[in-house]
Amino acid sequence: ATIATSEDFLMDVPSAMPYLAKRLAYLVGRAEEKKMVYGDGSAPNMMGLINAEDTDDAAQVVSQGSETLDDSVALLMAEVFSASGLLPTWALMNPLRWLDYTTAKSGDGQYLTGHASRDQVFQLWGMQVAMSNAISHDTIVVGSPEAAGRWVHTSGVHVEASHGYGSYFGTGNVLVKAKIRSTIAYEHA
Repeated sequence: ATIATSEDFLMDVPSAMPYLAKRLAYLVGRAEEKKMVYGDGSAPNMMGLINAEDTDDAAQVVSQGSETLDDSVALLMAEVFSASGLLPTWALMNPLRWLDYTTAKSGDGQYLTGHASRDQVFQLWGMQVAMSNAISHDTIVVGSPEAAGRWVHTSGVHVEASHGYGSYFGTGNVLVKAKIRSTIAYEHA
């Protein structure tokens, strides 16, 4: 992630660089999350959950069509169990999809999923629900961490500034950039 600013701004506002570093760390995290889901494995992208060929026993993905969310998730749970022999323990979906599901009501005004209790708010058929804006509204991923692999972060967020980027040197502009190295290491038990 990058942000262009001026040398004068950074000198005149001493609190700007910590703010920019915090903002860039947020943007890097969002980009990393999107690549964790949709990464295609071509350098420098990691292989994401959606495109990993060897995760048939780790996670199953569906783009929801005419079936209901319950039907889609039940099908995914069965596919994960059939492929791995492990019961899935998590579901990943867009927060708006989760909101649609939890607020759906029947004709008499009752919630189809029942009233939420504190212990079951982020659960779906006994699975923990993880939400991410990085995943599209019509995609759901279901899996089991025992079959998936491990997350590897090889460094923290690295932030640096340079006025030697492109034509910035002559114009007094500064490019502040942040990067992180991480990957999903797929392993089978």
